[in-house]
Amino acid sequence: MDYSAGILLAFGALVFWGVSDLITKITLHRESHWILLFGAQFIGGIALLGAAVWVGLQDILWRPELMLLAGLGFLNFFGMYTFYRSLKEK
Repeated sequence: MDYSAGILLAFGALVFWGVSDLITKITLHRESHWILLFGAQFIGGIALLGAAVWVGLQDILWRPELMLLAGLGFLNFFGMYTFYRSLKEK
């Protein structure tokens, strides 16, 4: 992987995570936790896959590591659920 592609993907992850965190905090009291967290994970995942294709990393879509990334996203989903639930309880 080219260093510039890695830097772009890392920056994209930072931006998309920050935006989804902000949107989630703002709308936490209006919607269900499950809907918000699913939307944040789904939009962030699609955006990062789109960025990977845009910078020329199409072969990442068919690698076995993609299932590992999906599993980590699933764990992140439940970690975020616990975090935002504890924020709402305070």
